Amino acid sequence: MLYALDHYPDGSPWQYTPFIHGTHDWAKQRLNAWRDGHGYPLAPRHVVLEEQAERLRAEQHQQRQEWAAALAQASATPLQAAQWARFLLSNASPRAARVIRARELAAKCSPAEDYRTDKERWDKADKAAQAAVESAAKWPAEPWCPPDPDDEQDPRIISLTRARDRAHRERRWRT
Repeated sequence: MLYALDHYPDGSPWQYTPFIHGTHDWAKQRLNAWRDGHGYPLAPRHVVLEEQAERLRAEQHQQRQEWAAALAQASATPLQAAQWARFLLSNASPRAARVIRARELAAKCSPAEDYRTDKERWDKADKAAQAAVESAAKWPAEPWCPPDPDDEQDPRIISLTRARDRAHRERRWRT
């Protein structure tokens, strides 16, 4: 009872006043903080924390079950994964569902044909990349040689040349 007079239900201390007027009203006001809207006493703090922890554990358990179900439905092929993602997205957002439906109608082909076309295109790209790697491996690599210091130009001359070229272009543009 003394704890209830000295603390709020959340555990923070009451602000003390040096002179208490009307002890009965003062005690009633402080103890009313420990009652719910119907006048019944609030549950102790540890009980409230246990209930919150139990609710959190139940939510986490439900979320784990949902993730397990989603993983069970996930497939090895990109086509089925894309179909599943489209399904989830269209269920989550009506706007996304309209966009997905419009794209499917505009394509006038099934997602399986899209996948096959993409797969063939990627196969061609893989073969071209492999051929480029193989042809590059046939030629010996040229060693890197540092540039000859005599061939280097003075940066001032380079910037002067660029400025002249820019001035000529601007003059031609004005006329």
